[in-house]
Amino acid sequence: MRIYPRDSWPFKIIEEPAVTQCIASARAKWPRFDDIWDGLVWLIAHGGHKIGAEERKFGGIGHYVYTYIGDVTVGFPRIVVVCKWTPEAFVLRLLLVSDPTD
Repeated sequence: MRIYPRDSWPFKIIEEPAVTQCIASARAKWPRFDDIWDGLVWLIAHGGHKIGAEERKFGGIGHYVYTYIGDVTVGFPRIVVVCKWTPEAFVLRLLLVSDPTD
């Protein structure tokens, strides 16, 4: 489990262990994974509960899904992240990383 304690961020980000493991695997396959991952984490920390349409919420109050479709030409994978919002933090609960779709 990893915690992103950024003093200037409105919300703390906490990774569940399965997400941390998936990140390690993604880095091995996609050398530019961190370029897009850092941006996604920043967006979530700065109001992930306000990003996107209502249909991004699921499974009761506080769960959100974000999908980055990826771009094979620049080496970015498709990333799907599921997180749960609490008043103190966003908890990253599930991460799926795959080849981008056409």
